[in-house]
Amino acid sequence: MPVYPNGSIVHESEREYHPYHQYGDVLFVSNQGLYFRTDGRRLANESTVFRDMLQVPQAGVKSNEKAISLDVTSRVLDIFLTHVSPNHFMLATTFEETHVMLSLCDKFDCSERLIDLLKGRLMDQFKTIPWRALVIASNRDDRKLGAKALRSINRDIFLRGEGNDIYYSSNLKDSMNRLRSDWRGKIWDLVLEDNTSNATVTRMVPRKWKSRRRIWHTDYHAEVTKEKVLPFRDDWNDIANRFQQDDW
Repeated sequence: MPVYPNGSIVHESEREYHPYHQYGDVLFVSNQGLYFRTDGRRLANESTVFRDMLQVPQAGVKSNEKAISLDVTSRVLDIFLTHVSPNHFMLATTFEETHVMLSLCDKFDCSERLIDLLKGRLMDQFKTIPWRALVIASNRDDRKLGAKALRSINRDIFLRGEGNDIYYSSNLKDSMNRLRSDWRGKIWDLVLEDNTSNATVTRMVPRKWKSRRRIWHTDYHAEVTKEKVLPFRDDWNDIANRFQQDDW
């Protein structure tokens, strides 16, 4: 019998099916316990993994068939199965849902057609969260996606790092460490000027002090020094082009 993701047995009469995915010879279940049916031939056309798994799809449905359990939400599974349909209809997705969809395509070795559709969607969504996009592109080692993300970054966005909306704060080092080592080295090489410059550097230095009530407090004061620095380049379009085109 099919089982829920937590391992409990679910009788066929107790399954809850998605309203638009109730027919077909292949059974899926999401991590929310919702069941989906689809045509095995569609899956085989779009995925070499399913093609090998199904080989000769059997007609009809057996009461003791086992569901393929996927650790994705019902919404993502709905979108995935809709995208492998012959209509090639694309549902609206968030950035994270598109990312999960691409991961599913990698897992099941889906067709280039479907992957290209999702990459196009991901590229359209890059501008709002370019650092997140850069990390995802790095995880996939996809330089074209990486270059697209870099074109959506400027010096201030780069310095703040991923997931940081505080102007005077930075998690750049942590963000860079999320990238592949070869990407990290190449990006550092591209974003920094070749020659040093003289600059006035202002650092906020903490000073701890204890109140009359013996409670510790921390104040900050500006410390200004003259230093030689490596400035960041300003032309991020050129940085993106060199990132994609250089032989590295």
